[in-house]
Amino acid sequence: MLRAGYRRLLHGQDDPSRQVGWVDRLQQFVAFEVLAAVGDLFAVPAPAVLDVGCGLGDFLSYLRGREFTGCYTGVDLVPELVEAARARHLGAGDASTTGVSFIVADILDPDLVLEPQDYVVASGLFDYRVPDSTERLPRTVRRLFDLCRRGLAWNVLNLVPVARDDLYRAPPGELLALCEVLTPWFVVRGDYDPHALTFYLYKREHYVDEGLLQLVGRLFLDADARAQVVADPLCWAAEYDLTLQQLNVLLPLLGDTSTGHATP
Repeated sequence: MLRAGYRRLLHGQDDPSRQVGWVDRLQQFVAFEVLAAVGDLFAVPAPAVLDVGCGLGDFLSYLRGREFTGCYTGVDLVPELVEAARARHLGAGDASTTGVSFIVADILDPDLVLEPQDYVVASGLFDYRVPDSTERLPRTVRRLFDLCRRGLAWNVLNLVPVARDDLYRAPPGELLALCEVLTPWFVVRGDYDPHALTFYLYKREHYVDEGLLQLVGRLFLDADARAQVVADPLCWAAEYDLTLQQLNVLLPLLGDTSTGHATP
């Protein structure tokens, strides 16, 4: 059903953004901007990105337009879209090139083997209704979260016109409950489009870098430092090049600073 729908779009529209279901290019790029905010995708060295439901590879075009230099893997279940993405980004007939590959697959295929990547993004993956949408969405999100090393960004429709019974909207409460089951670290954004929500789900590894590990070592040895981090977090974040979110991950280590003892 999904394959047939996207084939109709691909052959029935001239604008690339409309060929994969967007209203226009602005709507598509706004969604990409929000997805890319899941982490610092433009850091050096750049993280690796897995784009599930990649369509024509437009998210790769967006990333490259902002000087993304990391590895990119696109996955889509529509062969015609993947073929077109390869022709656009790699040259006709090429399956992969340095740091970039496109794969035809259903992400829920139990025989599909993919290496986890730093960040996983999924845009528009759940927009169209299928007979098992209610069950497929949580299964897919769990699979995507398993495939990320650091963070996952995915979006869903928040408002659906009454006449569009081909579109799917999941109750936000169920989506929040799903996030809570998977990780204590998640963010929901609905500030960019009243018709959509984007979810960021993070693993602990998202926050852990060399600066944080150095600070952890110091805090284990220095009770006074633990109290100072709580008293002046901005100073310590600047010294170790950390965000306050990263410092907040250390709260169990900081413990009761009034006694100088960390929480076990």
